[in-house]
Amino acid sequence: MNKSVAVYGIKHLKMTPATADGTFPDFENAEFNVRFINDSSMSFNDTEPSTTDIRVEDLKEPLLQIETDSGSRGFTLEVLDMSEDAYKYLMGFKTIADSETDNPNKGWTVETPDFKLAPQAVELETQAIDNFPAQKYQWAKMKVTVVRAGTIGRGGVPNFSLTFTQMANTDESGNEIPGFRIRAITEPGGASPASVSTLSSRTAKQSSGSTL
Repeated sequence: MNKSVAVYGIKHLKMTPATADGTFPDFENAEFNVRFINDSSMSFNDTEPSTTDIRVEDLKEPLLQIETDSGSRGFTLEVLDMSEDAYKYLMGFKTIADSETDNPNKGWTVETPDFKLAPQAVELETQAIDNFPAQKYQWAKMKVTVVRAGTIGRGGVPNFSLTFTQMANTDESGNEIPGFRIRAITEPGGASPASVSTLSSRTAKQSSGSTL
């Protein structure tokens, strides 16, 4: 019988550009490590499929129910790290070197007009608690929307609000392949290897709720 698992805390959240062939990248070499995640700000925002009832005059209940929208899966979080590195990765800013004497923006970190963050592969690792192991979640392809939020003043601090939406994941031939997988992280010398589950974007949408 599978042991129940409680999910607690965030150890790390990593982002790196999604691969062209839909494979999961090596997150040890991820390009961006999301820091200073606002406490308890991560929230799942899965939406249910939309349906339309087809009714006829001589039946009280619907004759058919057509799925018109498959819904979406993802999560949001707030990040207090507003460093130059965060601006550069999340919003495409770049620093103009002092050596560029003819550039009026030398020494400044400036925006890049029309920048769009490429689809991202994402890894989330939670924290172990009591007898529950840490969990690792990986998404092969997500759209990440970045918005500045919060206030600047004595009553609060600004932040980046990130919205992650899982996208269809395909191989080089355009065939849909799994885009989300989970794994329990066992301690060194544990009695059994970590369990692994992989969910395709279509299969996972059939599961209820936003549990991981």
